[in-house]
Amino acid sequence: MDWGGWLFLNGWLAEGESVPRLNDGKTDGQGLDLTGAQALSFWARGERGGERVEFFTCGFGYDGQWGARIAPYPDSAGKRSLGYIELEQEWREYTVDLADADMRYVVCGFGYVLSGEQSNMGDNAFYLDDIRFIGDFSGRDAHCMLRSYDTDNLYIQNAAFSYDNALAAIKSMYDVDKRVFYTGTLDDGATPSADNLVLDAQVWACMALGEAFAPYEASLEAVAAMRTPEGGYPFCASNANGGWWAEGTAYTALMYRLRGEDGPAAGALRALADIQLESGLFPAATVDHLSTGFGLFDGSPWEYGAAPHIAPTAWFVMAVNGFNPYAFGD
Repeated sequence: MDWGGWLFLNGWLAEGESVPRLNDGKTDGQGLDLTGAQALSFWARGERGGERVEFFTCGFGYDGQWGARIAPYPDSAGKRSLGYIELEQEWREYTVDLADADMRYVVCGFGYVLSGEQSNMGDNAFYLDDIRFIGDFSGRDAHCMLRSYDTDNLYIQNAAFSYDNALAAIKSMYDVDKRVFYTGTLDDGATPSADNLVLDAQVWACMALGEAFAPYEASLEAVAAMRTPEGGYPFCASNANGGWWAEGTAYTALMYRLRGEDGPAAGALRALADIQLESGLFPAATVDHLSTGFGLFDGSPWEYGAAPHIAPTAWFVMAVNGFNPYAFGD
């Protein structure tokens, strides 16, 4: 082949959006601070042996041939490379020295290039594994998946199962002293935000964890305390505008039913039956401006109105049928 390559980059998430964008180097603050990283290590092997590939780190935002800066917010270090290396058929570890590199802003963590005669002008198939930075660096605090195993076994030491990471995230939101689950974090990305106590964090944790919920049973006291005189449940404990939330009431009924607590389950279902519309749907809320305690990106309050909504209808069907969407196998 004449040329081929790939960069492993940090994308960036624009305010108010949910899908990351490709990083073009025009937005500041998207690099990781890897100060203290001394080397990049990785394992590689060729399909047949003899494949020639250049592996590198850093260099994002610079011209590949001349090294001139071409982006407003490039990596703090130019490309660090081993040059073109000839791979063997057996796995081998390679290391890129970073001891003297400025690693305070890194967008391109890893990349590779195959180019013309340098790569034998042919097809090159190769494999990579265990790509990692080595050293005592601040980037260790960046958000990443937690490893599921504490082991030196090469084949599973980097396995990170979704369940394990989800469980860790749930546990990190639990306040042992207040005995409640919080939702989200402060701007530091780590400290739980305790400003708004919401219903779903307690109820969904119960339904998702199953038997593993035992240490957090006390959080259901907060759920019981949110119950309104009509038998419904609001979005949040503060419930500034009064009324109650049909969706939350439906999944709370389901939770109680799954736990065998028929009294509160039946009470919530009766409350829902009382507001069910002729169409069979349910209004999102029993008031026009049900407060969630949260704000939208434009600064306005996030509220639910009394218009028909599919979510409470779906949760009501699951509650009546005792179907737990967090435990398909049960």
